This record gives sequence, C-alpha cells and structure tokens, in this order.
Amino acid sequence: MCKEKKLSPLFSALKATSAPLFLILSAGTVLAFPPLDTAGSGALITGDCRLALEVLKRDSSVTDSAYWHFKQGVAYFKCQDYERAIPQFRQCLADSSRFRGIAYEFIGDVETARSRFSDAATAYLFARRDSLPQALLQEISEKLYALVKAQPLLAGPFPELAALAAEKTILLEQAADTVGPKIDSLLKSEQWQAADSMLAAQIDTALTKRNCRIVDVVAAHKLPDSVFSTALVFRLSRAAYACKEWAVADTLLARAEARRDFGAAVPRKDYCFQKGMVSYSLSRYAAAIKALMEFQKKFGPTPDAVLTLGRANRSTGHDTLAEYWYNQFAKLYPKHPNTPDVYWYLAGKEEEDGHFAKAAGLYQKLAKLKKFPRAEEAFFRKGLCWYKAGAYARACSTFIAFTRGNVDAPLESGAQYWKAKCLLALGKHRETAEAFRVVVRTAPADYYAFRAREMLTLSGDTVGFPVLDTTYDAASTRAWIDSVSPPQKIALAPADSACLERGTMFALCGLTGLAGRFLDGLEMRYPSNLGLEFDLAWLYKRANDPTLSFRVARRLSWRVPPEARAIMPLPLYELLYPLTYGGEVAREASRYGVDPYLVLAVMRQESIFDPCVQSRAGAIGLMQIMPFTGRAIGQAIGDPFSTDSLYRPVTNIRYGAFYLKQLLDQFQGNLVLALASYNGGPVKAAEWYAKNKRKTFDLFIEDIGFTETRGYVKKVLANYWNYRKFADYRPFP
Repeated sequence: MCKEKKLSPLFSALKATSAPLFLILSAGTVLAFPPLDTAGSGALITGDCRLALEVLKRDSSVTDSAYWHFKQGVAYFKCQDYERAIPQFRQCLADSSRFRGIAYEFIGDVETARSRFSDAATAYLFARRDSLPQALLQEISEKLYALVKAQPLLAGPFPELAALAAEKTILLEQAADTVGPKIDSLLKSEQWQAADSMLAAQIDTALTKRNCRIVDVVAAHKLPDSVFSTALVFRLSRAAYACKEWAVADTLLARAEARRDFGAAVPRKDYCFQKGMVSYSLSRYAAAIKALMEFQKKFGPTPDAVLTLGRANRSTGHDTLAEYWYNQFAKLYPKHPNTPDVYWYLAGKEEEDGHFAKAAGLYQKLAKLKKFPRAEEAFFRKGLCWYKAGAYARACSTFIAFTRGNVDAPLESGAQYWKAKCLLALGKHRETAEAFRVVVRTAPADYYAFRAREMLTLSGDTVGFPVLDTTYDAASTRAWIDSVSPPQKIALAPADSACLERGTMFALCGLTGLAGRFLDGLEMRYPSNLGLEFDLAWLYKRANDPTLSFRVARRLSWRVPPEARAIMPLPLYELLYPLTYGGEVAREASRYGVDPYLVLAVMRQESIFDPCVQSRAGAIGLMQIMPFTGRAIGQAIGDPFSTDSLYRPVTNIRYGAFYLKQLLDQFQGNLVLALASYNGGPVKAAEWYAKNKRKTFDLFIEDIGFTETRGYVKKVLANYWNYRKFADYRPFP
C-alpha cells in the first residue's frame, strides 16, 4: 500500500497541464513555492512564440507577475521582436532571487543582436554580479570577452571588461604556439638552412602539442626532397608517428630512405623499429612483420615490437604466430599495462578453440585484476567456459560467486540467468524455476529477464510473472516511488531548493539548457532521494527534452530497490522508453517496412534521442549514421545529401530505417545478425554467423566476437522487447 503524500503547490498548479509535475524534496517536506503560472508554457516548449504570446495576453489569472513578464520576454525574444522583449525583461529585474541575473543576460543578448554593444556590456556585467551557477557565470564572461574582442574600444569605459580581456589575452599567449608560425614563415620564404636549424633545435620524438603543430606545419608544405638533413627528416618522421600522423610519417621515412647517406645518418635499430611501426599503422602487415623481425633478431625484444608482431600476425590471419608473440609478451612483460589485454585475447582464442579449461584459467587471472576494465566480464566468461565444457556444477559455483561479489554489476542478471541454465543442465528443476524468477523480478527490463521469461514459458511455468500496472498516473507513481525509497536523511539545502525552483521555471519556458545550469548536480548531491530524480525526469519530459529526461530516469531506475523493480508503474517505463519523434518514426518505418519499435530501440541505444550527438568515429545524430553511409543511402533513395542533413531528425530517422531494412534483407530477417551488423559491420556479422551458427541462441549471443557489439545486441534487443511489451498501452502518435 503506497504512503499518502501531500502534493506541493507546484504540482497542484501543473496537474491541469498535459504532463503533470510535482516537487516533494524529502519525506514530509514540500517546497514552499507559490503556485506556478503555466500559461503559455506549452507553446514556449514547442517553440511557438506567437501562440505563447496570445495565451499569455489572454491570461487573466496571473499569480506571479515576474514570471509572467519573463515568459513574455522569452516569447518576444524567440520571435526576434527585441523592442518588446526588453521592457518585459526589465520588469523582472526587481526579482533578485529568481530572475534578475538571467533577465540581464537576455537583455545583453538582445542588445548584442541590435549592435548596441555598450548597453550589452553593461547588462552582461550586471548579470555577472548576480548569484548564478559557476557554469553560467563562465558563459557570460565568454560573451563579454567576445564583445571586447570585436569592439576593443569598449575596454576604455569598462575597467572590468579591460581586466577580463587582459586576463584572457595572457592565458591565450601562454597557450600560443610561437615556434610553428616562425617555422611556417621560414618555409614560405624558402629559408631552408634557418628552418633546418630551428627544427633541429625544437623538434623531438615525444607526443606533445608543440611537436604535433610543427609536424602539421611541415606537412602543409611541398618541400624539395633535398631540404633538411637526413637525420632531421627521420626525426620528423618519428615525431609524426608519435602524433598518429601515419601517412606523414611514411612519406618522411621514404624521403629519408632515398638519401645516399641514410645508412650512415640513421641507426639501423631506429630504422627497423620505425619502419615496422609505421607499416603496421598503415595496415601493411607483411612489411611490418619483416622490419620488426629484423629488429627482434638483431637488437632483442622491446614491448612495442613484440606486441606489434602479435597484432600484425593476428591481422594477417596467422593466429598461431600471433599467439606465440602474445605469449612471449605476457612472459617477458608481466606487469606491462597492455598485458591484461593480451591475456584477454589469449583467453578468447583458447575459448574459441574449445580449450575451455585453459581459457577459464586465463579469465581467472584477469578477474583478480580489479583495475582491469573487463575484470567482471572475465569472471562471467570463466563461468561460460565451464558451462561449455559441460562442467555445470563448477559453472554454477562460478556464477553464484559472481552474484555475491558483484551486486548491481551490469552482468549480474546475466550471471543469475546462466546459474539457472546450469541448474537446468544438472536436472534441478525446482531450483531452476526459482533462479529464472529471480532474474525476472530483479531486472524485469533486462535482456536476460526476457530470456528467463522465455525459458519459464517453454517449461509451462509462468507463476510469479510481474504484471504491468497501468492504473498509475504521474502523481500515484510519485507516491509509489516514495513508498519504495529509503528514508530521507538529508533535506535539500536552501540554496539547492532555490536552484530547483529556478530550474523548474526556466524548463517550463522551453529553456532546458539554462535550466540544466541550475539543476545539474542536484540528484548527485542527494543520491537516495528517488522522488527528486523522478521530479527532474518528469520535468524534462514536460519540457520536451527526452535526452535529459531519459538520462535522469535511467539513473533513477538503477536506484530503485531490486525487490521493487518488478512492479514499477507504467509512467516510469514511459520515461525510460519514450515514443520520441513518434510521428517521424512511424512514417519512415512504414515507408521501408520496418517495425517502428525497432527503430526506436536502435535510436535509444545509439543516441538516447539526442539529434545533435556525434561519436568519436564521426557517426551523427539519432541513429548514428556515418557520413559515407548517409551519402550512399541518399544516392540509393534519391535524396540530396549533405553531412549537415544528418542532424535533422526526420532525415536521420529515414536513413536509419532504410539501413535497418537493408540489413534485415541481407540477413533474411535475422534480427540478431542485423543488429550485430549495424554496430560491428556486415562482414563481421557474417563471419560470426558462419563460425557460431550451430550454437544455441544464448551461446550465439554470448559469442559475438566484439565485446562492444555483444553488449549492443543485448541492449537493443531488450529495448525492442520492452517497446513491444508496452505497445498495447501506448499507440504511436
């Protein structure tokens, strides 16, 4: 039975809106906010500034005049009606505890847009004197510096601005590169001897920003082959290699090799090593092996040479030689930072070759290395090895030990699931059913929970399956969260309560970025306050920011006690599995014959619904499309393509749906292979299928070759199955 909770005035004010929100800070503690005016909030959130103005002008029940003026100011600002925005923001300046600093910043933005730079500087300086979060103060300082940089004469009448400019200039000068421009000037004027002398004095082979800038300067010039001494050219090649400029390093090395004095100027030891490492980096594996074998025979082993020999042989398919060099590396350098990764590879090879006892021993070594990022996974795979070997009792013991020592670890539900599989193999059917039920109860949305349900259903046992309660609304969900939360020992500090109030107001104006400046860190400072987390997640949902809403809700779901996870109400799942961009997803999925819930499942994993995200590899947007893939898709469907178009949600969703359909067709509708291909590439997916196609579904998933892809497939499958589970309760828009 849920505990009764008194609703805050803020919740009462918002309850009538399309998505209710409430803020109860701790058990029995309600924020003493005045009722919040929500008129115009919906239009501001959706970006319809004109509708917001119409609603605000018709509002006859204003209870917070400062907030009413602030919303009007934001609406005029978004409509670029700056003349009318300024008076509205000025009406807020008297409210020093909530709006003054932010209103001054908006006034500064307006005056900057109107090229009234002196007035803008005045407003920003007043804003900077207000009580604002540090990140916001830094943002305002950057605006001031941009002003004085563009309008240097402002430094005269504004001493604070002059001081800021001087401070920034000093910092920039300290970080400035003075050597690079000088070398560039010498090269442009063909002063080869002077450039040679300066480079010889400045360049070394370490990885430093200065060295990398020098390499970039030299690479930008088409220099005669005779320029610079042979020793300097070789040193530049080594510097380029350290900076990961592989092609530049190769070009410089070839130029040095062509010199008549190369043998005398460059020690053979240095040459063989450089030749081998550069060749490997450019995927010329045979050349790398040849050079490093000569290095090894003449000068003895080094960690980089031995490790690269293992990697190069592995890349050419010479697995036996790769294992030899990896074993040599582990033997010679047991404390090297790369040794755990070498053991990981060796363990994987032994497991792949069916040498399960050897693999388990290597995984055991890794499981004991607490600083090794894959220590928990090594422990888990040790249990899988014993399962594959048919040593079910030993495997069961391993998985039991894992669950005891890794509570709430990412693979805990996996260990529970495989413990149940071991019990099944041992014929302990009663214990098996209960073990599967534990997975379903404690991690109901996890990949392994769905597999556990499947196993129980196959055995005709569905007793104890959680039933999704759809009777909850947001208010009763909040009460449910309070009922399962630990007792609150720390109430929000007054300053945090003020940040919460201000952040809420700004979020309901559609300013979630600004709101985040006030709200970021609150949940981290009160980790046991699950109600606060729900309030923030629902606030961001109300403010139409699914990315922030999901991030907060995901952390909340991790903190829900395990015994309560099986009965989480539907509104909490709605935060975790939103129908973001539902109209676009439904339309594009229908266009290419793909399940829209699959598109959402991929989107949730790839970008957590952030259309502006870009990965380190260069993948862009909601479905994380690589530009070269996007270009090919654009040609295939007759769409004009530009890289920037991938940031548009509708385009990104269209391309993602098309690509998913291509992969499903390529693998005859096999969802696992299509997802593995989406993450790891079609070639690798086909390779894994050829190697493991005779394995059971569970082992096939666990033996997907890339750790990242293996986790990706599990997560997207879980996303998809969860979306399908809620489909009856939430039709697409």
